[in-house]
Amino acid sequence: MKDTPDAPKEAKKELEKLGPLSLDEKITAGAFAVTVGLWIFGGSIGINAVAAALLGLSILLITNVVKWKDCLSKSCLLTHAKMTSL
Repeated sequence: MKDTPDAPKEAKKELEKLGPLSLDEKITAGAFAVTVGLWIFGGSIGINAVAAALLGLSILLITNVVKWKDCLSKSCLLTHAKMTSL
């Protein structure tokens, strides 16, 4: 299969089924943008990658997108450890 002319129409239909972004999704996108921005440009303003990752996590915790109880689980801690080591 080399040609998929119906793909854009199908994709649009699927996106319409999902509906608009929820508040949690918007907050997550914002926290991600801040974190990535600080990973890229933080060195020039004295913010290292670990501080950027902690800020992103803090935004998610303060806004209750991620619950502290979830963060205490082993998988969350391992994921955060992996992300801060980048």
